[in-house]
Amino acid sequence: MRSWEVDPFTLDEGDTYFVTFLTAPPSKEVAAELEAASNDFDTLQVHGRDVHWRMRGKSTETTLGKKTWSLVGVNGSTSRNITMLRKLVAKIDA
Repeated sequence: MRSWEVDPFTLDEGDTYFVTFLTAPPSKEVAAELEAASNDFDTLQVHGRDVHWRMRGKSTETTLGKKTWSLVGVNGSTSRNITMLRKLVAKIDA
């Protein structure tokens, strides 16, 4: 299943949803630590090499810091908004 086809969240008005693509799948321990970093604002779910990240508001208001993302290593990831990903896939598929 492709990243944009995994749909782990029910989004509310104003939510932001990113997929963070990792260069390699995280270990079970790192995946568990990433998901454990979830809180009332940020929710992380790991699916293979992808981290699905819902924010209950704007991405600039995230409560996750460098410590959380350092778990994936330096240059270990890139994040994209799911809306942009779905639009891009629709253009490619057309």
